[in-house]
Amino acid sequence: MILGEYAEELEDVDDGPVVYLALAALQVERGRVQDPIRREALRVIDEGTNLPRWEDAGEEALTARKRVLDDLRTALAR
Repeated sequence: MILGEYAEELEDVDDGPVVYLALAALQVERGRVQDPIRREALRVIDEGTNLPRWEDAGEEALTARKRVLDDLRTALAR
C-alpha cells in the first residue's frame, strides 16, 4: 500500500531510498521483512545511495549515518 501511495517519490533519487530504508526499519521492528523491501534496502545500503545527502552535514553526522545503516544491514541479514 505504501509503495503504491509513494510511487512518485520512489522514482526520486533522494526520496526513494529513504522510503525503502524507513519501510525496512519498520518491518525489522515488527519482526517480518518482506523480501522486495529487504532487497531494495540492502541495495541502497550496499551502494551508498543515500550517503551523499549526509556528506554536507559533516564527518560526525556521516559517520553516525553509516553506523545506523550498518545496524540496519545486520538486522536485515538475519
